[in-house]
Amino acid sequence: THYRAPINYTEKTLEEASDRVYYLYQTLADLQATLAATEDTNDGPVYEPDCVHKVEERMRQAMEDDFNTALTIGVISEPLKIINDLHHTKAGRKRAGRLATLAAISEGLMTTLSILGVGVDDPEQVLSEMRDRALARREMNESDVVSAIADRRQARDDKDWARADAIRDELLGKGVQLMDSPTGTTWRPLYELTSEEEEA
Repeated sequence: THYRAPINYTEKTLEEASDRVYYLYQTLADLQATLAATEDTNDGPVYEPDCVHKVEERMRQAMEDDFNTALTIGVISEPLKIINDLHHTKAGRKRAGRLATLAAISEGLMTTLSILGVGVDDPEQVLSEMRDRALARREMNESDVVSAIADRRQARDDKDWARADAIRDELLGKGVQLMDSPTGTTWRPLYELTSEEEEA
């Protein structure tokens, strides 16, 4: 919200903001892990040049427009989407210039985020703290989630799909979203619950 505009300060908007913050730091964590594991990013041409090379310029223009932070957030949304596409879609992971593009985005994006005062902390630490606090609100801890994931994995091994789905749905009702991948199951807090989930 612009600094001269009123803020709609409600629990719902706080939950929506928490989801966006988690998305931001998870994206940064993925980006940093990929670049840290890579010695050479010269795997092809950088694409999306307007996004990659102009993010700092567009951010500066937004901030010079009476500190238009809402517009600045819009500026960084495009590179964040590209980072996630390159990490989580099949086409993105196979795209030529993937590493070169990630490295180029990182340089401009981190400069922009440091000016906003976000993204400068260790992403993994921030994510861990957000997960712990979200679980505490639900009177849970991470061991509860780990145990439930293990029970669900056993149910799937036993081909007891109904039980596996029930465990997943129970966690979802408590604000814990499971994400399956070829390497295993991870989880993230789901801050904004539907009315049905809140009643459950």
